[in-house]
Amino acid sequence: MKVSMNLLKLTGNRQGELAIDLTPNHRIIFLPDHDPLPRKEDEGLDWILITSIVIVAIGEDYH
Repeated sequence: MKVSMNLLKLTGNRQGELAIDLTPNHRIIFLPDHDPLPRKEDEGLDWILITSIVIVAIGEDYH
């Protein structure tokens, strides 16, 4: 079974948080738990080095 993941960079009052869709109306919202954040040369997150996250919300209906 192939699982696809839609990683979203949130904005507005959730700027800095990330989300992964669970269903069309629900998602997990989280933050990488690193200080400083591991960055690649292009300033994007280096996901290979992220080993810990903080879950902010699960199943939030945002529509």
